[in-house]
Order: sequence, then C-alpha cells, then structure tokens
Amino acid sequence: MAGKLKSLDTPLKRMGFSLFLFGCLLMIVGLLVAEPYKWWYFWDRLLDFMYDSVSLSYGRYEAPSHRCFALGFYLMIVGLMLSFLYDKTIGIFASWIINGSKN
Repeated sequence: MAGKLKSLDTPLKRMGFSLFLFGCLLMIVGLLVAEPYKWWYFWDRLLDFMYDSVSLSYGRYEAPSHRCFALGFYLMIVGLMLSFLYDKTIGIFASWIINGSKN
C-alpha cells in the first residue's frame, strides 16, 4: 500500500485520490440511505439499484439515494483516473497535447 501511495507525487494526483475516497464514501452513504438490508431479494435489488443509479434511470421517490450513489460512482471514476491511472491515461494525452508528436 505504501508503494502505491508514493506514486501520488503531484498535487493533482493527491486531489484525485481525495476525490476517489470521497466518491467511495458517497456510494456507501447512498446504499445505506436506500436501506438494502430491508430488500427481500438483496443481490438482485442491489444490482438493479446500482444499474439504475449509474444510468440515471430512477423514480422521483428514490432520487436521493440514487443521486448520492451515482455522484459517488462518477467521482470515484474521476478520482481513479486522476490518481492511480494518471500516468497511463490522462498524462499521456496531456503530454501529447503539450508536446505534439515529438519523441
């Protein structure tokens, strides 16, 4: 774990890691607000809940928990891209924009 955290050497990567953790926290809060422990078919309902949240297709009475989960999911993805996957994805693209096709 310490080896992975050493790769967070820039402020942008540390901010991305913070977004990743905040997104995970929001996803957990969204699940707890939805009260999954009261669902009869837990795993089936859990997958439906996640899919409906991420695809933004939910009813108005379910909105708070779905919005919280969806926001957490998207923040987690953005945080992951900015922290651990930065050098393999966004960093290469930003370098190409700044430097062009120079080797």
